[in-house]
Amino acid sequence: GFWDWAGLYLIITEKHISRYDTVQEIVGEKHPGSTFTDIPCVVRWRTQEVADQLPEVIERIVPVVMGPKQRKIYDDFERDAFAWLDEQPVMTDLPITQRIRLRQAALGQIKATKKDADKLDIDFTKTGDQPKISAIKEIVSDLPDNEPVLIFTHSAKWAVMCAGALDKDFGPARAWTGALSKPQRAALKDQFGT
Repeated sequence: GFWDWAGLYLIITEKHISRYDTVQEIVGEKHPGSTFTDIPCVVRWRTQEVADQLPEVIERIVPVVMGPKQRKIYDDFERDAFAWLDEQPVMTDLPITQRIRLRQAALGQIKATKKDADKLDIDFTKTGDQPKISAIKEIVSDLPDNEPVLIFTHSAKWAVMCAGALDKDFGPARAWTGALSKPQRAALKDQFGT
């Protein structure tokens, strides 16, 4: 338990909070710095506390235009997010499946299904036009050689596809998804930036 651990590493005193009640209060470390050096832990700092130590943030927004088919699917899904009251759009809650499909439509490649040429579907293959990946490649190509880069996405399928495309053009790129085991994720973390 916490207090067993605290008793080994921290100085604990009794603090009176009322005439009859006391609480345990942590007032310091038995060996200053040992919490950070001897015990595996995560320390979170508020931005205000470390702002002067952080590098300047470089923000770059690269607009990516959707193709006409992709735009049509995206607009169809987005239209379901609104209800109309007296000519005014009112945002409605989308079921989770529709939210996922909307995001997929913004990332994936649009293709017609074999059974119905008029029905469009979202695909995550490495072939064909990939405007989002092209935009990422443009950003990465402007960075110094061997600069470590993290790309965040909500789609595991797209992450795998993007990692494959970046690996081919720029060297080691890996997708960190829920499909990886804990040892695989640990190995990726250890390899990052080396």
